[in-house]
Amino acid sequence: MKTHSFCLFGFLLLFLLGNSHDIVAGPQINSATFSGENLIVSFSNAGQLTTSDGKNLRELEVAGENRLFKPVAGVLKNNRIIIDSKGEEIKHLRYGWKPYSRGNLVNEHGWPVSTFTIQVPCKNSY
Repeated sequence: MKTHSFCLFGFLLLFLLGNSHDIVAGPQINSATFSGENLIVSFSNAGQLTTSDGKNLRELEVAGENRLFKPVAGVLKNNRIIIDSKGEEIKHLRYGWKPYSRGNLVNEHGWPVSTFTIQVPCKNSY
């Protein structure tokens, strides 16, 4: 019975919103792969990534095999985050991984990217 009620509520909500079938959701990490020395991070539900305050991207961290995370700069380009590895080994990537995040990465609707952590594949893996 609860499932039926949720479905009815969903249809009612869509009707009240003008029968819009465009469901807006926050960006979610899709993949993290290397291109040369750069780690390229892509997202789904992200037509246009930007920062909510127009400042540099915050709360991005990387770690090697030892899992000792350190802050890293990321640049938004072509709707992806580009991280220069500077020749260092990157095995793990995380965003907003603090009790109170000041993360500022959002999509075109202003929906924030959720906190995430991901294991990064080796540079030479195919």
